[in-house]
Amino acid sequence: MKDDPKLAKRDGIRSCYTSWSQSYFDTYLGDAADYPPVHVALIDKLLKQAEARAILDVGCGPASMMRMLHNVERDLFGFDLTPAMVDEAKIVGRETGIPEENFWVGDATDPNSYTSGPVIPGNGYDALICSGVLPHIDDEETTPLFQNLRNTVKPGGLVIVEARNQLFSLFSLNRYSRDFFLNDLIRADELKASAEKSGDDPSKVLTAVEQLFKNEQPPLRTGDNNALGYDEITSNTHNPLLLKPFFEGLGFREVFLDFYHFHPLPPMFEPEFPDLFRQLSLQMEHSRDWRGYFMASAFLISGIRE
Repeated sequence: MKDDPKLAKRDGIRSCYTSWSQSYFDTYLGDAADYPPVHVALIDKLLKQAEARAILDVGCGPASMMRMLHNVERDLFGFDLTPAMVDEAKIVGRETGIPEENFWVGDATDPNSYTSGPVIPGNGYDALICSGVLPHIDDEETTPLFQNLRNTVKPGGLVIVEARNQLFSLFSLNRYSRDFFLNDLIRADELKASAEKSGDDPSKVLTAVEQLFKNEQPPLRTGDNNALGYDEITSNTHNPLLLKPFFEGLGFREVFLDFYHFHPLPPMFEPEFPDLFRQLSLQMEHSRDWRGYFMASAFLISGIRE
């Protein structure tokens, strides 16, 4: 078990997020965040439309969204992989009126984690939120994760999952673009294998393609004090064109994509005029604008359990 790669990856994720347990909310969702948490407003809107009352936040972190979504009409519950995050969530719960027992440690890919909290009256949860989890899930774990979400929400209930947008790399012109072009579009390994059979060498062409992009951007996010950084753990992006039919095939209907964190220009240009860049970005925040497929760095996929 010591050499289990899955356990090693989970340990890496815990290491990364333990170091953020007290600062995560302020850094990414609080008033001092680099970009306003527009996705929380989108989630709140979807929950209101579904008239959801009993809501489970899968990967709740330090109750990041729960503290923003909490009101007297909602019963909020959450679990997270990182114990330090759950400890912080309980502190937030005491301050906002969410019972401590509504938070627990769990793994989103483990079906037992979904039943480790308080018993929910009736048919189960009205809605599930899963934000910040999917990027850290390997491809072979995606189906079990979505099945767990589907099996936990009540029939007719709502599931909302957040993902990093892989197609944004067609616009960002950086190292993500290089990886997407070489690995997913050109499929360099397949091209090399075919070329070997014909005696050709595509190395120069592939190197030229790689040099089209600003490969040093964005800077790698590394950790310190023996904690891993975000780019040192599993941090996948997902293609919305593929994720939507996949989601539907697992038993969800009325599936929608809501894009957020729009960019008016490739992100490498933001340092030149940061205030205007942010202003223009916020003006673009229309979640179902088709440009979101390419100009938004993240999206929500939501659907109703059949």
